[in-house]
Amino acid sequence: MACDSRSFRVAVTGGTHGNEYTGVWCVKKFRANPELVKRPNLDVVSVLNNLKAIDMNKRFVDSDLNRAFSRAALEDHEHGGYEHNRAQTLNNLLGPKGSAQPKTDFIMDLHTSTANVGLTFCLTPSDSLAMRCATYVKQKMPDAPVYLLVEGATEGATAVADMTGAGALMTIARHGLEVEVGPVAQGLLRDETLQLMEAAIHHCLDYLSRYAAGAPPAVPLHTQVYCDEGKIPWELDAAGFPTSCTHRALQDRDYKPLKRGDPVLRHIDGREKFYEGEDGLVPVFVNEAGYYNKASGLGIGLARIMTINTETMERKRLTPASKL
Repeated sequence: MACDSRSFRVAVTGGTHGNEYTGVWCVKKFRANPELVKRPNLDVVSVLNNLKAIDMNKRFVDSDLNRAFSRAALEDHEHGGYEHNRAQTLNNLLGPKGSAQPKTDFIMDLHTSTANVGLTFCLTPSDSLAMRCATYVKQKMPDAPVYLLVEGATEGATAVADMTGAGALMTIARHGLEVEVGPVAQGLLRDETLQLMEAAIHHCLDYLSRYAAGAPPAVPLHTQVYCDEGKIPWELDAAGFPTSCTHRALQDRDYKPLKRGDPVLRHIDGREKFYEGEDGLVPVFVNEAGYYNKASGLGIGLARIMTINTETMERKRLTPASKL
């Protein structure tokens, strides 16, 4: 199905978190060489989001920009701070959120993680176009560690709803997804990470170009996804400094199933904290440095392995007999 007669507008955005330099690099590269992202039927723009934080090599100046795009936050015109005002500007530039005719049809927001997430697409529970786009990339990159993370999809994720689907920059367009690559340190550029992100961007644009022409590439009707289930929280002292660290047995084990009794944290006094949740959930964003901060959501993520219908977005628990 073709979108409509006009060009399909895609925004490739980076620097939502100012110390995630891979996305900033890509946006600067595409701005200098717009032919790299030119595709038939697409109008592609490249946008740097958190300008002050990029200059300061900080995640944010006053508050996390990727938590500032919920309806409530965008409708609050009394709240101060650089990121709040920047969110209003970006919403006017690329949205507005919830409009029947937003200025942007699809946002690809580029992020990096200090965690071992490979190439992770962060997706909302109802956006089937973004899901099919990410599934296409996974299909085109069989040798890469590609994961599809559906945020805000389960009851266990309600406590962090505004920090996933509802408050993310990608939600101000008609469709959108986040591209996460890692591990890479904050404020660092690594060639292999840049190559992984650029490959993902180009495959996304290829898919969207063909979608806009009315002939999207075929993707599997069902695919494996990870649906977030909340977090294993950090503990902080009175000054907000962590009093526990990621246990070495858990470090770098993103997307590996947990079982009760697995060590997950080591406290500053030497005590160990053990996993007490449901067997088979997987940790995600393990030891993500940005999640040491309350403003971004403390802790290590948990997700449930499921299958999803890429057209209807219906999800089912993945059992051993139904593995893809």
